[in-house]
Amino acid sequence: TEENEVSNLSRHPLASTWNERLALPLFPYQYEGANYALHYPYLILGDEMGLGKTAQAIAVVVARGEQTVVVCPAFLRINWRNEFRKFAPGVTCALIEDGAAAKLEAWKSADVVVVSYELFTRNVAAFAHCKTWIADEAHYLKSLQAKRTEAFLRGIRTARPASCLFLTGTAILNRVSEFYSLLLMTSQSPVACGQRTHLVFANERKFTNFFSHGKEVHISADKTVMKYEGLKNYRHLK
Repeated sequence: TEENEVSNLSRHPLASTWNERLALPLFPYQYEGANYALHYPYLILGDEMGLGKTAQAIAVVVARGEQTVVVCPAFLRINWRNEFRKFAPGVTCALIEDGAAAKLEAWKSADVVVVSYELFTRNVAAFAHCKTWIADEAHYLKSLQAKRTEAFLRGIRTARPASCLFLTGTAILNRVSEFYSLLLMTSQSPVACGQRTHLVFANERKFTNFFSHGKEVHISADKTVMKYEGLKNYRHLK
């Protein structure tokens, strides 16, 4: 999305809750990002590390006022709880340990539940009641063949959460094809500005062919494979 589109977007009605419910103010660019996420509920938030993606996500949670599940690497669970205490102390935030799958029902009364990718993958149906989903370090979902990516995508298609935020400072780690899975998930949005969204590229191969340079590599006398590297058609990706 072009930068001026983000800054010129009208103030979302739900943003009025921030002055009352956020303990710390947002920086102007954080306000713009959170406001944009309210207008476009299925979104990749790709600010660089240290710019406050967590604060923007918390602002969205506060504004929407719906039960939320935060899925993140296990080592970041405590950090999420601490950030909620700092920015939104009125929001109840519960951590679920990886060995506590049998106690999932006990946390359904919390405003926010923070779980690891591993636990979420094994129990995705248990979080279907949550209306807002947040995937932190969302590049963990870069491979469509990975079990956690399959579970997350299946969960979105089944539970149909009202909002789904993907937070990552490194949306593309090594190859542009890694971006496809996140775009596929954001394309599941039931509503975006009043219209259903659709992914332009039907599958990962077509996406990779369009945005990467491919060449045939001989791996044996009678067998070749396509190897993709670099980036092309950058303007279309932007």
